[in-house]
Amino acid sequence: MTALFARLRAIYLDKWDRCFNSDQELSAAKFEWSEGLAGMNGDAVKRAIEHCRQNIKWPPSIAEFIDASKIERPVHTPLLPTPPKIKPNKENIERVHKMLQEALNK
Repeated sequence: MTALFARLRAIYLDKWDRCFNSDQELSAAKFEWSEGLAGMNGDAVKRAIEHCRQNIKWPPSIAEFIDASKIERPVHTPLLPTPPKIKPNKENIERVHKMLQEALNK
């Protein structure tokens, strides 16, 4: 839990620190978060951290963090087509260049 709290502090800086008025409150929060996140796998934690980093301006509650862990990442769609496997000769380089130009002009 210490590592997760360190990550959240790195994201939220003093906003995170202001959530805890004493070391006792910080310890209590770590205990509650440990209980609340029991059974959550590493991928879910990563999804939640990424969601928080990109979408949540203030430190999340346990419930918000759990909800964030359930949000699926959007499927990445490449902006450019994958070029075909070809030998690097002048004709093929010109063909790939033309394909990229066409893709950029769409």
